[in-house]
Amino acid sequence: MKAKPGALLFQAAPFCFGPISTTLNMVRQLAGKGLEIVMIGEGPTNNLLKRENLEFELLDASTTAPFSDELSKIIERANLVISNTDPAFASACMRRGARVAVVDTLYWMWDRLDPILLESDAYLIQNFMGTAEQLERLGRPRNTVLVGPLITAPELPLRRQERENFILISLGGCDCNLVDHCQDPYPGMIFEMVEKVIRENDMDLEIIWTTGERPASNLNGRFNTHRVGTFSNQDHVALMRRAKGVILSPGITGSMEAFEAGTPVFFLPPQNYSQALQLRAFREKGVAPFGFSWYDVYPDLSPPPYLPEEQAVSQIRQTIERCASDQRVWDALYQALQLFLRSGIARYDPKPARELRTALGTDGPLKAAQAILQLLD
Repeated sequence: MKAKPGALLFQAAPFCFGPISTTLNMVRQLAGKGLEIVMIGEGPTNNLLKRENLEFELLDASTTAPFSDELSKIIERANLVISNTDPAFASACMRRGARVAVVDTLYWMWDRLDPILLESDAYLIQNFMGTAEQLERLGRPRNTVLVGPLITAPELPLRRQERENFILISLGGCDCNLVDHCQDPYPGMIFEMVEKVIRENDMDLEIIWTTGERPASNLNGRFNTHRVGTFSNQDHVALMRRAKGVILSPGITGSMEAFEAGTPVFFLPPQNYSQALQLRAFREKGVAPFGFSWYDVYPDLSPPPYLPEEQAVSQIRQTIERCASDQRVWDALYQALQLFLRSGIARYDPKPARELRTALGTDGPLKAAQAILQLLD
């Protein structure tokens, strides 16, 4: 693939669906402006890019240095590199002399930043609880732009009687680049628990499961009672908006989409470090009345803020492995799911969550796109 000089090169961390979903929301704001757009697909990012109908060139490449010759040439020729929540890739591009706009959906949680990123052409920070404190702690990047959640434009939620009789279960980050896919027990454990609750309580509900291609294939091979698949970001948002309720991994993007949709939410136990911190923050803000965390049973294992990423990932995986064999954990999760499906959906008040989402900002994708366009003038 040969990118024209002046192309915009978009890259999203191959970690879950959040970075690529938020990147696509920015690209939609840039559509129709005559821009040459190249998008790097890797792992989970490829899962979604293959399902999009936007006009862009797709490069399937690893973004872990050392880069391939093809990717190196595209970086050199690009007018601007836009890197989403991947500090290592962004800093590597800057050291090659590229103009870089950093998009950071997890700025509030990093233990440190490579100092070179503070000098990026633009540093777009997605607002979240703790962002102001982090700006003081890490130092304000030279060209900071604070934007709201990078999700689709606000839309009025459907009323309860307008919703369909299905539950959307979104496992999100099961297919991330920091987890050994062959040894990850999380998808199967959650699937079996939901199946058990619905079966033993004789609930008349359609269930739609959504996750990455690899875990979806594994689940389809083990279970055939429900629909399991990988959906485009827009299809996923549409399903969430129509669903009677959503059972969700506490990732930041999916959570904000659920809050925007006004859909009753049950938060699953965290799969990774950012989810553990996010679920804690949501509970402190009173927007997660239904859910379960490993730390409800093992509060002493709850991780502190600002851990280095490798240490944090290892700690969360050890917690999951410990909890997987503990019947107390599964009994507590069963009771929490049962409560949500039996009565929690009907009692759920979407107002606090929508107010939080609004307070964080409603102009995220548009403001981010405007900042990118200003760098092209």
